[in-house]
Amino acid sequence: MIEIIQLSWNDLKNIPNIAKEIIEKTKNLPLVWIWEGTLGAGKTTLIKEICKQFGVIDTVQSPSFSLINEYKINQKQKIFHIDCYRINDENELFDIGYEEYLFSNQLCMVEWGTKFLDLLPEKYLLFQIKLEENQRILSIFAS
Repeated sequence: MIEIIQLSWNDLKNIPNIAKEIIEKTKNLPLVWIWEGTLGAGKTTLIKEICKQFGVIDTVQSPSFSLINEYKINQKQKIFHIDCYRINDENELFDIGYEEYLFSNQLCMVEWGTKFLDLLPEKYLLFQIKLEENQRILSIFAS
């Protein structure tokens, strides 16, 4: 993994600018984005803002219970949002059609996806959010 971007913020007011920078700097990079960070680090908050800036017309919410949410951008483009936190077994992922989403050629954001490294495509981006004092630090790595 090679670190390609590092961003930091200490105020929720900065989230739109952080999301905009992520979108700009990840153009033409893999469409599978794996999100890691402790509970409450801001993964879902940042994903919501990224979806908003992509023009998602649906309500963006955590897929903690549904496991997969599909958000429409327009007639052809979608964003898939998957949460693997409650999934303990690879078979559960196959049961929900995990591979169809990962290989859909649409943006696919997976929270806690490193639990299943063997199931990830060869190319993906890893987003790691760390809390340090009153600051969040996001490092983005490319496989």
